Amino acid sequence: VLEKSIQRLIGTLIGASLGLLCGFVSIFFADRFGVHAQAISIVVQLAIVSFSACSYAVKKKFLPRYNYSVILLILTYAICLMPFYSVVPNWRRSIFRIVNVIIGCFLGEFALFLGDARPDI
Repeated sequence: VLEKSIQRLIGTLIGASLGLLCGFVSIFFADRFGVHAQAISIVVQLAIVSFSACSYAVKKKFLPRYNYSVILLILTYAICLMPFYSVVPNWRRSIFRIVNVIIGCFLGEFALFLGDARPDI
């Protein structure tokens, strides 16, 4: 359970940071070139990051061990980009996703340690 929580944190933090970075780049494109350029930049960035993460995982052959982390990276990246799809982006929703996962990891580990601390009956 501890390894899965660590993979969840790693995948979420990397995916969220990439998602927020690409989201703010898309806002730059929207301000400079218009809303259509923002949509195109989001689609291109989503394709590039998803393909890069998957191909790197397959090339380095760590997919069987860290596949949960890679899947969460791509999933969190896509979820963090969702608020940037609108004309008025609300990037705080992306932060809300990150905070929820971090709280869930700590609560899961806390419950695990509480469950292991009980004496056998």
